[in-house]
Amino acid sequence: MKFNIVSRNCVMTNSEIVYLTNDNWNDYFEYRTMYQMYYKNQHIGGVRIGRIGQTEDRPDIPDEFETLPTDYFSLGVSLEYYKNLKREGIPRVEILIALHDIAYDLKLLETVREERVTQRSLMRDFSYYAVKEQFHRIADGGAVLTDYDFKYILPDKDITTGENLELDFYVEGENNTPPSNIYVLIGKNGIGKTTIIKKMLKTLLCNNDLHTYGEFITGWGGNFSNIVNISFSMFDDPITEVDVFDKMIFYKYIGLIDVRYENDIRKRNVKYDQLPDMFFESYWNVIKSITKNELWKRSVKILETDSTFKELDIGSWISQEKSKLEKMILATEKSIEEKNNIEKNFFREIINNQFSKLSSGHKIILLTVVNLVNFVEEKTLVIMDEPEEHLHPPLVSAFIRALSELMSYRNGVAIIATHSPVIVQEVPRRCVWKIRGHGKYRKFEHPEIETFGENLGEITTEIFGYDVGSTGFHTILKNVANRKNSYEKALNEFQGELGKEAKSILRAYMYDKENT
Repeated sequence: MKFNIVSRNCVMTNSEIVYLTNDNWNDYFEYRTMYQMYYKNQHIGGVRIGRIGQTEDRPDIPDEFETLPTDYFSLGVSLEYYKNLKREGIPRVEILIALHDIAYDLKLLETVREERVTQRSLMRDFSYYAVKEQFHRIADGGAVLTDYDFKYILPDKDITTGENLELDFYVEGENNTPPSNIYVLIGKNGIGKTTIIKKMLKTLLCNNDLHTYGEFITGWGGNFSNIVNISFSMFDDPITEVDVFDKMIFYKYIGLIDVRYENDIRKRNVKYDQLPDMFFESYWNVIKSITKNELWKRSVKILETDSTFKELDIGSWISQEKSKLEKMILATEKSIEEKNNIEKNFFREIINNQFSKLSSGHKIILLTVVNLVNFVEEKTLVIMDEPEEHLHPPLVSAFIRALSELMSYRNGVAIIATHSPVIVQEVPRRCVWKIRGHGKYRKFEHPEIETFGENLGEITTEIFGYDVGSTGFHTILKNVANRKNSYEKALNEFQGELGKEAKSILRAYMYDKENT
């Protein structure tokens, strides 16, 4: 196999040569390891090349070579790179061996994983787990997305049969239409949805040798790669990182409780003026990563199906200021670390200013999505409690679509406890667990009707067990919805005297009205 390093505008005429062009992407003002690969007039994708003990910004690679020197190694910058290498007529294995690809060669991965250039450049966008599992599988010729299944066995038994109460989950990797990466737990208020997801988290994260909180059984025999807990309740009592029993599990809490001060009521509630900084720290990690930034842009584009989101024009927040920053950087003789700080503080001021202007609903959506872009990878479990509490119905729908796209792309899975028929409308029947019961009796079942894209009235009747048009409070909700032109105005009509279930139904009425 022959490789040539050429300029971007070079004519690549030889179909037997793999061409690599220099890419000026700069990792933390420290490394320039990126190359773009072309073969037979096809763009394969970006690949980073590093060297053991590398101190220079760009490795010294010969302009022509058949295989890299033994102290050099490489890693593709995205899943697409490995997917494209699987195209017909492309010598995938020869290319990967010649470039000493560390996703393909796991022994080499172990040798170089602690190298500074590996941590700061080649693997800056991915966890070790993602490279070892998903990237290796694709590099080795396997499927990009794989099916996987798991079940949660509750600590309580069915009081009528004495058998275990179980919830089964099956995620389809390929041919995933409609997507199976979001599961919903829904039922009447007080039925125990929040209690169940809290027990799920404790089962996975806390000392659970006696199965006090239940038991997870995974079809692949291992654990989830990451666990993300999302709840924006001010009354939440989240598990902290200190509480996590197995320190090999990556756990992230996203919400309004500052877990550093869990025992200090005065400090534990995050103030809304702290949200801009919380957002920026995750946003900064995203925009400094090629793959995460692309995924962020895709997610924002889906959110922009909601007109209020489109008006925010999030993509322009930093693009208009880049030239000003470049002049500042060029005019200074600072160190790499100081240049990084100048860049970060420059954008922090811009982003915080824009973010502070948003409504609470938009802030919560962006904070959630940017964190998910940062932390979700294959077999990540996201657990979310009542996201609809802070959002307009159209925004709920756009958010769930963005979440579904993100989960499908990364092959993760989300479990959502909700009252909202709007959320149920976005997932298929097989991914909806309806909870019924009273007292200590509980039953879990899938809805009788297909829920994906179903009429909200039909879903409400199916889930809550009564005819939407015949129940007294439904009539009042419907009349108010017909008279008002926004959810807030309809909600204000009730002067704070509306239960959670009624709020969800009112949201559904307003959503139906706005979309008919």
